[in-house]
Amino acid sequence: GNTLIIKYSKPKLNIGFVSTPNKTLQVDIPADWECGSFQLTTVSAGVSIQGLQADKIALEGVSAACTVECNAKEVSISTVSGEVEFFGEVQELECESVSGECSIRLLGTTVQKINLESVSGDMTVTLPDGLGFTVELDSTSGDLHTDLPTDNRNGKLVYGDGSCQIDAETVSGDVNINKQ
Repeated sequence: GNTLIIKYSKPKLNIGFVSTPNKTLQVDIPADWECGSFQLTTVSAGVSIQGLQADKIALEGVSAACTVECNAKEVSISTVSGEVEFFGEVQELECESVSGECSIRLLGTTVQKINLESVSGDMTVTLPDGLGFTVELDSTSGDLHTDLPTDNRNGKLVYGDGSCQIDAETVSGDVNINKQ
């Protein structure tokens, strides 16, 4: 069918004093290839995705740094103890992190919704010029920082036309919103 599955397998024979070599997997796809849905799960291995065009992208990582540069309708990135970097154009973005920092730099003004969840990692969102936002923060001890002129409307901060909805939930992580 249309599915490529790549699965890591441990060596069958493991001698305690012999270290196994590091493994690197690189998958190259044609530059003009667009996929409907792309899903990747990793443990203790960094991930770098560049130039992918997709309707939906979902990444899950444990002890894994994730770097994503792409254009997609929906992107979901979830990590435990790993940093996240996202750069690209998207309509909906969800980023969840337990203890890693998240850095999001958006291109274009098509983004409509951003969901951010963090336990202790800080989250930074850099928006393109011309994109207004409405942000709501639910946090135990984290703070929301922006140097943009915002209005407080019913407990939500609004910048410009407020068109991009940003929902942020943290325990102790801060949320930073900047312009490019």
